Amino acid sequence: MYPVPFNEASRLEALEKYRILDTIPESVFDGLTEIVRQTFDAPTALISILDGDRQWFKSRNGLDAEETPRNVAFCAHAILQDGPLVVLDAADDVRFHKSDLVIGAPHIRFYAGAPLITPEGFRLGTLCVIDYEPRQQFGAENQTRLTSFATLAMEILEMRRRLIEAEILPNSSEEAEEARRDLFALVAHEIRSPIATMVSLSQIVDEQMFGPLSDPKYPEYLFDIRQTAKYISSVADRMLDMARSKTGEIAIKEEDCRLSDLLKISAQSVEDMAAEKNISIAVSKDYETIRLNVDPTLTTQMLTNLLHNAVKFTPENGRISLWIRKAGVGEVHVEIVDSGPGMSSEMIVGFLGKHADVGHIKLGENDSTGLISRLRFPAYRLCADAAPVAKSA
Repeated sequence: MYPVPFNEASRLEALEKYRILDTIPESVFDGLTEIVRQTFDAPTALISILDGDRQWFKSRNGLDAEETPRNVAFCAHAILQDGPLVVLDAADDVRFHKSDLVIGAPHIRFYAGAPLITPEGFRLGTLCVIDYEPRQQFGAENQTRLTSFATLAMEILEMRRRLIEAEILPNSSEEAEEARRDLFALVAHEIRSPIATMVSLSQIVDEQMFGPLSDPKYPEYLFDIRQTAKYISSVADRMLDMARSKTGEIAIKEEDCRLSDLLKISAQSVEDMAAEKNISIAVSKDYETIRLNVDPTLTTQMLTNLLHNAVKFTPENGRISLWIRKAGVGEVHVEIVDSGPGMSSEMIVGFLGKHADVGHIKLGENDSTGLISRLRFPAYRLCADAAPVAKSA
């Protein structure tokens, strides 16, 4: 027998909505378990999903088995908790010392698993690490890190679920195919940079660039990873809106935001790309206290895309300047200036395509500083300046 949550029927119903059981391996999950395995110096890391009578592994880094019976699963106990379940030596634990997984292959001795908790509070499974030697400790900091990784895994699962729902497409086969192409193009464009950010931040933790894992920098990077994952999840919501929309009209969901939070996510997305080309990015420091009433997801997407394009089209050893200026009551200007070739008005209209006449986009004219495009959102205006020569910061 194995312990069963009090809401097991509802939990299994919630699990069904994710359409995850028995799916093929996916690199985003396998990459995450590899990072987790290295972070905790463990031979095995798993993303385990608890079905009715089995645990099935969505990702199994360091283990051959695809699933096990639920009655021998450590994770069956872990999903009863809010925080991680830590078993330092399974051979000395009354719950597990007679388990087939302990007395037989693979001879588990150490286990730490954090539950994968849906937004509604259901526990689908765990993200766990396993060792085949007992450990002396797995302290509070490690438990916090493991919980952070589990939160990230759940947010990716949630994003995946939302993308699956994008199969609700227009009736016309031609329109449906076009919507599919648009959706996958958006996925490729919008998610690539945030994923790169998560990989980069995780590598910093993995390689312990600031010394031992006790350094306070590491929780900060894990927080940034979670924030980036939340951004990706919100981008997925937007992509679903676009896939379902026939008119191109997108509902703006305004929130009170700190401009510094939006800029941080956007700037992190291009750091590695800029470093590879030895491009310097100078950022003004006038925005730390500025708060905006904007749609945070759309605004972050917009800033990320502008910075990504600036880096992409700026030659090696170039320069990008990011200026933030208050411009009257309720308005802020964000200007991105790069030393790339710029674009003509005709080129911009061509790239905007069917969205060229959207009301919040206005194209400027060529002048001595280059082409300026102004995208207007409630309470502030964003100015992207693609100048032939970068201004000094």
